[in-house]
Amino acid sequence: MPSTRGFSLFSRPSTTSSTNGSSTNGSSTNGSSNDNNIIGTQAASSSSSSNNDTGLRDMNDCDCDSDDDDGINNIANLNDIPSPSDLQRAVQDLLTEKKKLSQKLDTVSTRRKSLNLCLQALESRRDIHVSKLHSLLSSRHTTLSTLLSLQTLTSATADHHRSLLSLHPLNDTFNISHSGPFGTINSFRLGRLQTVPVEWAEINAALGMSCLLLHTLSLSLPHLTFSHYTLHPCGSSSHISSSTKTYNLYSDEKFSIFGKRSLNEAVKGFLVCMHQAGVYVMEQDRTMSMPYELEVGKNNEVRVKGKKWEWGDLEEWTRVAKWVLCDLKWLVAFVGKHSG
Repeated sequence: MPSTRGFSLFSRPSTTSSTNGSSTNGSSTNGSSNDNNIIGTQAASSSSSSNNDTGLRDMNDCDCDSDDDDGINNIANLNDIPSPSDLQRAVQDLLTEKKKLSQKLDTVSTRRKSLNLCLQALESRRDIHVSKLHSLLSSRHTTLSTLLSLQTLTSATADHHRSLLSLHPLNDTFNISHSGPFGTINSFRLGRLQTVPVEWAEINAALGMSCLLLHTLSLSLPHLTFSHYTLHPCGSSSHISSSTKTYNLYSDEKFSIFGKRSLNEAVKGFLVCMHQAGVYVMEQDRTMSMPYELEVGKNNEVRVKGKKWEWGDLEEWTRVAKWVLCDLKWLVAFVGKHSG
């Protein structure tokens, strides 16, 4: 310790001096003959002791300064020690803070329990919704499968419907085609050539079939009525009437002073009716037009592609008859497309 060390340092010369003193006293008892030696020895010892004291004093001065600083620090530390009242207040504050924290902990615990209950309720509702979702997904899968089946069935039905359209009854009932230079309807040739003298029975049958076909088409086209002429399909004895007269749509080999006038008038009435049907169809569908245009002039004079259909020139009459059958087939195609 610093104080002990200082004390021992300062007591060290005293010990030396006492020792020297004891020696002097002893020497005096033995006799005065040694006084001069003793005095000399004390002088030397005094000089040495003086030097030692000076060094020790300097060391003690340094140690004293250090001891003073430590003492001051210890005093300051003693001043920092709280009093019992301060400690009691600090403990009370800590207890109060602990109580507050305990209350907060209780509140948090209660809130946590409430949130856990809410979480359980939400999880229960989630499970219910997930179950409903699975049910809906299963129902959706079933519905999609049914829809796919219906789409497949619809596509197949549409294909079948298209195939049925191509098999329209009029196409099968009235088969229009051609055989060489002749147009044919149900294999009956409509026309005559010098080189191929077709019988009138076959020509009359073809004219009767054509009249029946045009009449049937008029019944299949709503709101279509023929003006000026009326069709009377009667097979090989068909005829066409106007408001005043009736004309025979057939002929024979018998000689007549009027020639084929009745046949020509019946053919003209037939073309007028067919022209009205063609106009009606083209009004319904602007994209369609008759293959061989019919033109109606004054007094209901009808031309097919600029040609009159009158008995006389057999080759021209046969050619125009073939065009007329092509126009009839075009009308059949329209009715087959738009029927139903």
